[in-house]
Amino acid sequence: MKWFYSLKKPLRIVIAVCAWLPLVVFAAAISGTIGADGEGMQPWQAVVTLLLLAVGVFFTVFSVIASKREKAAKPSKSHTPTHPQPIYTAAPPPVTARVSRPAVRYNTAPAFVCKLIKNGNTEMQDNIECCNEGDEVIADYDPDADLYVCSHDVGDIGYFPEKFGNQLTGQYYIKITDIAENENGKYSVEVAVYMQADGGVSLPAFTKVVGVSFDDRQAYIKESREGDPLIIKHTPTSEYPNAAAVVNARTGQMLGHINKDFAASLLSSFGNGFTLEGVIKDITGGTPDAPRLGCNIEITRCK
Repeated sequence: MKWFYSLKKPLRIVIAVCAWLPLVVFAAAISGTIGADGEGMQPWQAVVTLLLLAVGVFFTVFSVIASKREKAAKPSKSHTPTHPQPIYTAAPPPVTARVSRPAVRYNTAPAFVCKLIKNGNTEMQDNIECCNEGDEVIADYDPDADLYVCSHDVGDIGYFPEKFGNQLTGQYYIKITDIAENENGKYSVEVAVYMQADGGVSLPAFTKVVGVSFDDRQAYIKESREGDPLIIKHTPTSEYPNAAAVVNARTGQMLGHINKDFAASLLSSFGNGFTLEGVIKDITGGTPDAPRLGCNIEITRCK
């Protein structure tokens, strides 16, 4: 009934009312043959009556459920967070008036993509069913769960894993990139987070290293460890004037580069020839399904 939930409330009411009309028409047509006490009703007439009654009840019930869901999706009184709150922004087109929109440009590549967790309950599964890939969503800190919760217009659709929720700093927008249904009929949701691109980078900032498959960088990442200190340095060339290299300060080996859009933001914020410090947060891959190694980093401060 996803199509029914997506309709406007007046249209749902019209459909629910119209669902009773066949029963009224049929009852009027057979009323003269069954008598006042109904003793003359034929079996087929009883079956048709029950089916038409079921149709009316079905659409009425789903209309009531859809109305309650819309009411529950309205913003409620916010909790007082115990964690610092990020600045929530969004990219056009808008899907909700709750999102503030300064004039900000965002990276074309996401800072990270992750699958939401703890969304197997009935309420969140129903909310996910009303979502579409490409929809814009927002994040709020939930002090009860000690995690950031992701919310659509219709309500909450899951939580960010802790390591990703901690990356929700500065200005960003979030959109749904994938909705999948498993063999048990449960939905999973994947979202992408896009960071501000036109300067104004606040530290710490989180991103992933690109260009990790060139030269001997796969071997260098394999020799690296989570927690290793990093140097992120502006290394311009004639072809790539915004280039920023990522070097493992412990091993002295270059692991790759910063994404070109985010590198442009760093250059705008910290100037030509900048040198920043950071740390390796995650080393990904290295499995049969994803053999290529990757590296997620945190940029902590200007050197």
